[in-house]
Amino acid sequence: MHYSVLECPHCRNLIDTRILSLCSSLGPPEVLCGKCGKTIEMPRKEFSQFRVGDRIRFFLMSTVYSAMFAFLGGLAGGFAYPSKAASWVERSPFNAGFGVGAVLLGFAVLVIQYRRVTESLRRTAEKEQRPFQQGLLELQTGLQHKACVVFVSIGLLVGAVGYGVSRY
Repeated sequence: MHYSVLECPHCRNLIDTRILSLCSSLGPPEVLCGKCGKTIEMPRKEFSQFRVGDRIRFFLMSTVYSAMFAFLGGLAGGFAYPSKAASWVERSPFNAGFGVGAVLLGFAVLVIQYRRVTESLRRTAEKEQRPFQQGLLELQTGLQHKACVVFVSIGLLVGAVGYGVSRY
């Protein structure tokens, strides 16, 4: 799988990750490194700086992200849904659990993307522009990396629950 990593040029701290080189380009143009505190320029821009084409691309990327995670959430929900199948492997994920998982994860992605736009507009409206301070739970940079870690964790949990349910 192709991915790219943006590191701090001063201390080599991980700043941002892109999987398959996909990026909506929305985010703070400058961030402070969480390790050394130096300002790092990012290949991103605020929503108010987006041209029409950039906004269309952002909304298309958001739709693709949402659809992709809806499908993965549907699979996780489908496997977690109780079934009378002989074994966990024989179970079809396309059941009521698929719909629940798809709606929950797809909607969550859309909420996150909406929140990213509102945060960008808030940063632009601030009188004093300053570099963005990264945090573990913020969703403005490093979102793909964080989303993959969360999704793999959910997948492992759902798999364990599905396996446990199928044993009884």
